[in-house]
Amino acid sequence: MCIRDRYMGAENLLTKRKRPATSQAGDGQGPRKGNNQAKRDFTHAKGAPKGNKELRGGKEQDRDKVKHSFAKRLNRLYNEVLMKTTDKVTKRKLINDILGLIGDGYSKVILKHDGCRVLQACLKYGDRAQREKILTSMFALDVAELIKG
Repeated sequence: MCIRDRYMGAENLLTKRKRPATSQAGDGQGPRKGNNQAKRDFTHAKGAPKGNKELRGGKEQDRDKVKHSFAKRLNRLYNEVLMKTTDKVTKRKLINDILGLIGDGYSKVILKHDGCRVLQACLKYGDRAQREKILTSMFALDVAELIKG
């Protein structure tokens, strides 16, 4: 006789109670109480659409896509620059691509943490002419705007 038999009694072992069947047969839902249970509201979930984004116009969504693609291309080039297997000549070409992609938008890039890292890598791995180009364009910016940033 095991410990369980002592506490439960022999009659409980002979007449085991089954759980009441609450779900339909074969629906795979488990022990649910039918359809009267309220459905969950997933509007505040992470992947749920936001109300403001649905109301925004197409032009703003297009601008967001352009910003995202700009940052994505910039980060892709930055990752290639940081690769140890990339030789110096290729790194200089990649830095020229980064500087061409940035254009005159140094003020926007400096204020972003990803963009700032990209410019640091350009200063580290670029040649003298590229460094001078970056620094002259950075010092030409309005300091008060950068401080407010």
